[in-house]
Amino acid sequence: MDKKISLLIDGDNISPNLIQPILNEIQRWGDITIKRIYGDWTTNNMNGWKDILQKHAIRPIQQFRYGPNATDNALIMDAIDITYTNKVVNTFCVVTSDIDFYGLFMRLREYGYFVIGIGKQQTHELLRKSCDQFIFTENIVIENPETEVMAPREEGKEDLKEILLRTYSSIEKEEDGWVILSLFGDHIRRSSPDFDPRSYNHKNLISILRSYSDIFEVRNDQQNPIIYYVRATGLENGDEETFKQGSIKKFLGDYGFIGSDDGDYYFHTTNITKNVSDNKVRKGMNVRFKVFRRPDTNGCTTEEKNGKAYDIEIL
Repeated sequence: MDKKISLLIDGDNISPNLIQPILNEIQRWGDITIKRIYGDWTTNNMNGWKDILQKHAIRPIQQFRYGPNATDNALIMDAIDITYTNKVVNTFCVVTSDIDFYGLFMRLREYGYFVIGIGKQQTHELLRKSCDQFIFTENIVIENPETEVMAPREEGKEDLKEILLRTYSSIEKEEDGWVILSLFGDHIRRSSPDFDPRSYNHKNLISILRSYSDIFEVRNDQQNPIIYYVRATGLENGDEETFKQGSIKKFLGDYGFIGSDDGDYYFHTTNITKNVSDNKVRKGMNVRFKVFRRPDTNGCTTEEKNGKAYDIEIL
């Protein structure tokens, strides 16, 4: 079923600079039939939105700040009103990082709506888990990866390998162990609504699974349209000969680059093996790692020129 989306924006909790990437992201899910933003338009902090509203045809909803939750309450009441008066909308997208919307998200899902939340990485887990899908604003802003300032790594973030293995073990598989990739992705989303390959420096789930080639194998049926399948190999430790040596060339808080004899390799903190991932990573540290993709000196973009590393061990 095509998604008909009601987009409701908490104007007090989002920067106007993010509206274009947010709209691009939501339009991947379906048609936006309602676009509203809530705030007190008599205050100076809403001035940045005024030129953008006309450009993107977003309806401003005025709510004076009679109390600390006045804007939140106006958005919540409108959302419930839409469920009764609009028979087209089947999906709600609420742009906020405010935990106060947790009850609304739960109620909308009880009514049978698909709920998408968009907010910052530090958004409370309770709000993220109350959605069908939660998308981090940090993942939808397209910038140069060498200059982008990433949010600090979230403490206690679940290990990616554990997520993949747990998901695979929970799915009913064919006798030969193969699972349809789309089913694999659905199971991840149900247990972890905030799961997004971009949080781990990958464009999609296939890219993640292929980076763990010592644990998973991926194939397709070579038909049109193509259907992909994934299966665990049963091997969790790579061969010693597959490791390369290098040193940390640059580290920017949540990601960095390893200098090696054949070029630079990009890595994310989630690519560091668990037993050392809590150590403070510093420039100049010697490491060994496995190669997901080798550098391409003839590449046109920064992403193409740099390789990708995983299973990184600090020596």
